[in-house]
Amino acid sequence: MFTKREATQEEKNAAAAKLAEAAAAAEAARQAEAEAAAEAQRNREAQAQAQRDAQALATLKDGCKNVVWNNVFVDGRVGVDVAYANGKSISATPPAGMTKGNAKVTVTTAKKTIFSKREQTGVGYRGVPEYGWRSKAEYDGIAKISGSKVGYIKMKKKPSSQQPSSCKSIRPRKSNCQFESDGFEELHDFNDTTKPLLLMHHKGYTGVMQGETGEFYSFQDKKVISNPYSGDCQTKLDYK
Repeated sequence: MFTKREATQEEKNAAAAKLAEAAAAAEAARQAEAEAAAEAQRNREAQAQAQRDAQALATLKDGCKNVVWNNVFVDGRVGVDVAYANGKSISATPPAGMTKGNAKVTVTTAKKTIFSKREQTGVGYRGVPEYGWRSKAEYDGIAKISGSKVGYIKMKKKPSSQQPSSCKSIRPRKSNCQFESDGFEELHDFNDTTKPLLLMHHKGYTGVMQGETGEFYSFQDKKVISNPYSGDCQTKLDYK
């Protein structure tokens, strides 16, 4: 009777090694397949994100066209949201004043212009902040742009002979008094006639914006400041 020879230890080790090698190869193949699938998924997600980003950028660019003036972000539609934008002076200010956010412009009957800001004036009941208007700048005239200069037209009363009877009255409160220009008082000169200037009263600021640079003369602050308006049109695009 034939008796099967028992495998030697060396043969057993070799067989085990082959099994381990086959298992390792199968695991490697599985991992490679999984990695390929994951990579394909990542590529699909990246492509989808790129498409979303491109669409968002296109939407942003389209929207920014409405709130940008001469390469400067002004956070509003010029001539619609931005007051004074179609003029060179604030002579059209209504008697009650004009408010945009925390900024207010008032032209008195004496042709004095008052630029105010709404600020905290104190603390009320139970610590609730109280707010009110505080005058930041006052000028005896009408704010105006003249060339590259920002300033105001000084106003003086016309002679009594040219005044209506209501202004000649001895009553303390005269009305309908007539004024005339008494020269231009400069507040700031941008010193560049090649760049347009925009007189504007919008979202808490009143002043003059310079096109292409974003420099802004603020009447309330009495100085030039960097563009006070900020948003994605600046941070994600090239607008000033």
